[in-house]
Amino acid sequence: MIEDAPYNLEDYVDRYAEESPAVKLQLLTSLTKLFFKRAPECQPILGRLMDLSLSDFDNTDVRDRALLIYRLLSTDPDTRA
Repeated sequence: MIEDAPYNLEDYVDRYAEESPAVKLQLLTSLTKLFFKRAPECQPILGRLMDLSLSDFDNTDVRDRALLIYRLLSTDPDTRA
């Protein structure tokens, strides 16, 4: 695992508006996966990315992916049917 991964990805979050939709989708996927390994470091970065992505009305795919991830992360696994 790359030790600086959360901080390297944070640079992309800082440049979110400049990135292509493909990069934005991959950023959502990468940070979500990394969140499960290094939650304390990734939580603020992922939170900022989710805010940006959920308000990205120019790209439906990015917004939908962010909404799916948000719903999965905010659902209590014990209450799912």
